[in-house]
Amino acid sequence: MQLERERPAAALRHAWRAATAAARQRDDEALRTLRDVASRLRTATEDRDAESARQLARFCEAASDENELWRQGFRRRGILARSFGPRDREVKTKTCPDCAETILAAAKVCRYCGYRFS
Repeated sequence: MQLERERPAAALRHAWRAATAAARQRDDEALRTLRDVASRLRTATEDRDAESARQLARFCEAASDENELWRQGFRRRGILARSFGPRDREVKTKTCPDCAETILAAAKVCRYCGYRFS
């Protein structure tokens, strides 16, 4: 592809869009092609883009694996969400002294009872 050689970062963005669409449509052939594109882009880019290309290849493989499980009768979606969703992102919380509900630490007003933090 000409875009891969001339503008690998743009090609990577397009490949991610195509991969998410292919995963939704359960298109294994497109996922295999995009995995190959990601491998080529990984060698053509540096640093952050190379890491994104590596993640794209993993995403395509995981989506293909999930499609295979789906064809075998496992209807739960979630492999992709667990593999590529938020990673162990610790959400800081605090407890409202008025109603004892857990809310975000940055909150200035409790969303449950309206208690205002000073």
